[in-house]
Amino acid sequence: MSTVTRRIFALASLIEPDPLATWQWFMSTPLPGPGEQTACELLFAGKGERVIVFLRRALAAHFAGSRVVPFPGVWRQTVRGATYIPVHI
Repeated sequence: MSTVTRRIFALASLIEPDPLATWQWFMSTPLPGPGEQTACELLFAGKGERVIVFLRRALAAHFAGSRVVPFPGVWRQTVRGATYIPVHI
């Protein structure tokens, strides 16, 4: 397992602690952005860092006091009254 893969799963587990749900998200949930690829597809296309940026932004929103929508929900959230739109991958 590569370093990028380990980082993706470590960050994702902070949002969804159930390993099976994290795996299902990684394999089958398209991330917002051009092409709407899954985290797995992005990783194998050499774009794993984009998944990491996406997850870090989701975690930053969570720790800023916003509500992070559980996987595989809608990724548009509100952060302290402002609309938060995750990075487009």
